[in-house]
Amino acid sequence: MRRTSRSAIFFEAHVAQRRLIEDRQLDEAALGLEAPEALAQIRAEAVAKMAFKPFGGRAAIGHYVEVTATLEEQCEHEGRRGVITADDETDSYDCMECQCEICSEHAYAIARPYRVTFADHTMSQWLHPSSLRSSGLNETAFLQRAMDASASEAAVRVACEARLSVALREALRTVRERVLVDALPLLSLWQSEPLQLQSSHLSFQEYFAAIALCDEGIELSGTPPWQWPAWWANTVKLGAEIPGDRFGRGLLRAAGVTGDTLDLSRKLGGDRPTVRRVLAAVVANASELRTLDLSQNKLDAEDARALAPALLKTTALKNCSLLKNSLDVESATMLAKIGAEKGIMLSGMRRDQTEAKLDSQRLQPKLDSQRLQPADAILIGSDLQFMAVVTELELGGNEIGDEGAKAIAEALKVNAVVTTLVLSNNSIGDEGAKAIAEALKVNAVVTTLYLTVNNIEDEGAKAIAEALKVNAVMTTLNLEGNKIGVEGAIAIAEALKVNAVVTTLGLYENKIGDEGAQAIAEALKVNAVLTDLELRRNSIGDDGAKAIAEALKVNAVVTILFLPNNSIGDEGAKAIAEALKVNAVVTKLWLSNNNIGPEGAIAIAEALKVNAVMTTLGLNSNNIGPEGAIAIAEALKVNAVLTGLDLDDNNIGIEGAKAIAEALKVNAVLTKLELYRNNIGVDGAKAIAEALKVNAVLTKLDIRANDDMGDAGKKAVRDAVKDRSGFDLML
Repeated sequence: MRRTSRSAIFFEAHVAQRRLIEDRQLDEAALGLEAPEALAQIRAEAVAKMAFKPFGGRAAIGHYVEVTATLEEQCEHEGRRGVITADDETDSYDCMECQCEICSEHAYAIARPYRVTFADHTMSQWLHPSSLRSSGLNETAFLQRAMDASASEAAVRVACEARLSVALREALRTVRERVLVDALPLLSLWQSEPLQLQSSHLSFQEYFAAIALCDEGIELSGTPPWQWPAWWANTVKLGAEIPGDRFGRGLLRAAGVTGDTLDLSRKLGGDRPTVRRVLAAVVANASELRTLDLSQNKLDAEDARALAPALLKTTALKNCSLLKNSLDVESATMLAKIGAEKGIMLSGMRRDQTEAKLDSQRLQPKLDSQRLQPADAILIGSDLQFMAVVTELELGGNEIGDEGAKAIAEALKVNAVVTTLVLSNNSIGDEGAKAIAEALKVNAVVTTLYLTVNNIEDEGAKAIAEALKVNAVMTTLNLEGNKIGVEGAIAIAEALKVNAVVTTLGLYENKIGDEGAQAIAEALKVNAVLTDLELRRNSIGDDGAKAIAEALKVNAVVTILFLPNNSIGDEGAKAIAEALKVNAVVTKLWLSNNNIGPEGAIAIAEALKVNAVMTTLGLNSNNIGPEGAIAIAEALKVNAVLTGLDLDDNNIGIEGAKAIAEALKVNAVLTKLELYRNNIGVDGAKAIAEALKVNAVLTKLDIRANDDMGDAGKKAVRDAVKDRSGFDLML
């Protein structure tokens, strides 16, 4: 018997995961050698005819299933069969109806969803359990049951007579004759009727199965190598010891992989030690493979150690994505070092990318919300050295922590192209901030840096402040939503006194208080470049506001100032109003939710009468009342620059609304007015409606949540603008 025939017989038995070799499998082995397309057709027909027997348990990864599609968006897969490769125990997910997190309203849509990989290697979206019919078997077992249950034996025999060469048919006849008298090396007779035989030792079957995988023309049916069970363990071990790259290339060829790219993202299964050896063989020896995606497979440190020698050996692989696995910092560092030495990118990014947007909102579909970890940042940092054109790196909303931030920081020390870096919401803490700060001291290209919501406290802020003293390129720095207190604010203020490049600074929702605001104010008196300052929600009282007001009297560059959600009150508002009378640069000012009453509003109104630069003013969520609104209205009659005014939620009442209406009749510049929730009443609404009949510049009006204006008030306003094309009425 020829070696190829013997290998094919053992291979078919091994694929079927059977120790006993039946008569039909001798024919299948022969067809696999000379007419594999005929064998594939017979198997496909047997599987198609095979009905799914009732399976009472929960479907699981590895089950061969049929899509029945009861939900409209899943109809494209109806009738298709494949293997479950992901379920709710291996991937996180959101509601398939409204894209929210766990949703009680749509509970049916999120109960134990699955993803199915089909024969053409495509993968379904998340499928509801009611949309699947499971066989309870893996693909190989289902195929063998289908072949046993159908008339496939006769079909195989007919195909052999029609398609096999005379020599191979003669070899089959000889095998049957010799095995019946137990005279065939390596094969032993089990029973003569029906004919069953087996290898003299299981290791013979495993060895020749490995040899068969090295041969041209061998094709796998059923489970691919990266999902093999422990049954294949010794075969893979023996195959890996075969000299050269025959086994690695053979695995891909037998699995039907063509080209230089293999996507195994979320597709690894089976026995992990066996699959490790499969991956090692493929990576080390598949000389045509250039790109391999192993992301989202829960690969751990042990998997990394098994993969490392293969990465060192490969001469072909240039991209091997390992993101979103379960690597630890040590194993990721090891792999990153190998990647750097071998020129292999490990993050899934491409060398020619100009933007790398790996933030949690863009990184993956809504149904897959797993976030990047420190190990992922280490791989990304390593890959940046190969990317000569990437200018924007976004990693927001992940969980890279301080270790991940340190890896990115090390990359920034040598990277000469990234200009925008977003690390928001990553829990990098003070240690991560310190690492980034050290990088900023030598980096000469990053102009925009987002470090929002990162648990950065005073120590981290101090480190960044020191970097700002020497950094000569960064123009935008956002530190919003951290825990920076007085000490951190003072350090940043000192840096602003000497920094000559930062134009935008975000400190929203920190804890700088009055003392921190006073320090920032002192810096503003000498800083000549900062144009946009965000100080919302910082516990700034009237003392802090007064300090900022004094700075505004001499500062000649700040054009946008955010101070909402503080506690500046009437006294702080009065101070700022005095500054606005002489300030000639602030164009946008937000003082929302600051406990400003009528007195503060009156002071601001007086400033508006003489201020000639401010175009946007936000006073919403204060309590200016009718008196304050009347004062603002008087200012609107003479102000010639303000285009946007927000007075939402200020209890201005009917009288305040009427005053605003009178101002609208003569004001020629205001285009946007917001009066949401102000108790303007029917009369207030009608007054505004009358004003709209003569006002020709207002293009947007928000008067929602003024329930007391009733249907009559709403109708009056609606009728007033019904013929004005493009008017945005929020009613």
